[in-house]
Order: sequence, then C-alpha cells, then structure tokens
Amino acid sequence: MNLKTRFNLWKLKKSSGPSMAFKFGLSRKLDAAWDAKHGRLPWYQLVALHKVGAFAVVVLLLATSGGAYAYNSTEVTEGTALYSVKEAIEKVEEVTKVTPEAKAKFYLKKIERREAEQEILKKKMPVVELRKEIKSIEKDAKVGTQEKLKAEVEERKIRRTEKSIERVEEQLEKARQIMEKTESKNIKLREEIKFKVEERLEKRKKQLEIKVEEQKEKREDLKEERQSRINERKEKRLQIERSF
Repeated sequence: MNLKTRFNLWKLKKSSGPSMAFKFGLSRKLDAAWDAKHGRLPWYQLVALHKVGAFAVVVLLLATSGGAYAYNSTEVTEGTALYSVKEAIEKVEEVTKVTPEAKAKFYLKKIERREAEQEILKKKMPVVELRKEIKSIEKDAKVGTQEKLKAEVEERKIRRTEKSIERVEEQLEKARQIMEKTESKNIKLREEIKFKVEERLEKRKKQLEIKVEEQKEKREDLKEERQSRINERKEKRLQIERSF
C-alpha cells in the first residue's frame, strides 16, 4: 500500500468518525434520558463520589512522608516548609464534610489548630519583648535594622494566622446559621460554637486593648525622642557659643 492510498484512507476514517459536537450532543441527550428514567444524575456525576475521592486524597496525603506530621503538629506554622501541605490536607478534608454539623466541627478544630500555631509563633519571637530589645540596641544601627526586620517578619506571620482564623470564623458562622434554620438537634455542638465565638470576642477585646497601650507607648517614645533631639541641638548651640 503506497503513501497516497494510506493518506486517503486516513482522511476517510477521520471524516466518517463522529465530530466533537456530535459527541457533546450525544452526552447531553444520554444525561437527559437518564434523568427522565431514574429521576437523578448519572452515577458518574454523583456528588458522593467526589466526597469519596476527596477522602481518598486526604488519606493519600496523610500517608505520604511528612503529611501526617504536618497535619497534626502545631510546630508546623505559617512560613514553614510543610505548612502548604497542612493547608492542602485541610482544603481536601473540608470537601468531605457534607452536613452543617460536620462542617461546624471541622471549623472548630481548624480554629483551635490556628490558635495553637499562633501561640507557637508568639513564643518563638515574642513581639512585645522583641520591641524592647530593639529599643535597647537602637544605637547600633546595623544590628537594630536586622532585629527590626526579624520582628516585622514574625509579626506578619502572626497577622496572617489571625486573618486565617477570622476567615474560618466566617465559615463557622455560616454553618451555625444553617444549623439554626434546619433546627439541628445537636445542642452540645451549638453550645460549643457559642462558647468559641464568645471566647474569640474576648480575645479580640484584649488584643485591641494591647494595641491601644502600644500606641500610647509609641507616642511617648516619639515625644521623648523629639525632646532629646531638641536638647542635643540646644547643647550644640551652647558649645558653639562658648567656643566664641
């Protein structure tokens, strides 16, 4: 068989085969026929299978090296190498939670996990203490700059973790509202959500008070710094006048 004959046969095969538009149309007709007969989606489109698939991914991620450690350890915090693995496992795990109750439990655990991470970050680099250290070594410009950069990096990590907690709180509130509408009988879980919300509000109140105090301290420090500069200038002028 020569090359020309082969080419003509290939063209004939291509033209006689079903087009993409035909395949798409047939798929839609088969779906409609299935719905009309069974009153539900085809088996391959069932949401449950997506949940099973997501669960399988969670198991796979946990089984991989470092997956279980990243997920369970509070030492894996914002900025560490395994933190992206932890977030990936959480995202897939969230898909497996179907009911509002299951979602609420998941969000409560997620908030607890983020809070524990936040505490670890604060212990690693206490922000308030570090600010005091920076002030004490302000004279050494190079070291002071390095310490300030370290402080800013750690503060950004803590703020990102706090933002993450706030996003989970919003999701938890949505789950709680659905539970209220569906009149969920899980009273214990509803009480746990209420307690967590009140606890977080109290923490935010304390954080706001700390920020106000810090702002006051900064203002006082600025006043002292300005006054010291004014005194230095006066002293220099006096020295110049005395020299004449």
